[in-house]
Amino acid sequence: MRRRRFIVILAIVLAVLGLSFGVRTALSYPYPDAPEDFLVSTVGNIDFFIIIAACLFAGDALSHEFEHRTGYFTFVQPVSRTELALGKTVAVLSSACAVIAVYFLTEFVECIAVYHELPLSAWASLGYAVLYTAAIVGIAELLGALLKRGLLATIITFLLVTFAFSALVAILSLSRINPWFVLNQAGDAMIEVLKPHDKPYDIIRVGEEPSVFEIYVYYPDPRISAAVLALYALVSLVVAIYVYRRREFV
Repeated sequence: MRRRRFIVILAIVLAVLGLSFGVRTALSYPYPDAPEDFLVSTVGNIDFFIIIAACLFAGDALSHEFEHRTGYFTFVQPVSRTELALGKTVAVLSSACAVIAVYFLTEFVECIAVYHELPLSAWASLGYAVLYTAAIVGIAELLGALLKRGLLATIITFLLVTFAFSALVAILSLSRINPWFVLNQAGDAMIEVLKPHDKPYDIIRVGEEPSVFEIYVYYPDPRISAAVLALYALVSLVVAIYVYRRREFV
């Protein structure tokens, strides 16, 4: 089942990359002047694939034995639950990161072919993408360890990352509060590191005087975001493994 998911997600990623390149070539759409601008435009599309891969691979990773009752056979083996959980986590991260790496490396090859160079920041962007993936995997595994059904954990994780956290970022920004601690905002560091802004936020003014409405657009600090993503991943994975060890059949 997991192998099938991996093949399907990888096929979708390759299809999207091929379609994007084909459309650009067919329409003779010009490339940006700088390789950083090209990478910003392509990396900006990877967020959706990171979320999908992390959710599908990790949602039922720690709930399978309880949901399908295979734990009656698995847990009597001379392997601790901690070792099982760690093995599952490594497998999930490896699968998700492999999909992400294929996307990045394909774009890197195109960047080198067009611009004859690859900025060092491209590798930093890949590193942030891996951290972002690990953070979402941690949340998905934690929910999978807590809930009875892996599918429910997968759906909730997807809704949290795509809607709830995004809404929180919007609300905080409208309140003029820097949402540096929100997962989505920290994840955007994989784009910010490619072409950093020279100030922490911009102000967009809507309307005319005297009824001008100001919207604050905050940009993630790559260093702070790295710590935030690592903390999300570490805390959620540690708690998930603890719950997995203590969970009983009901």
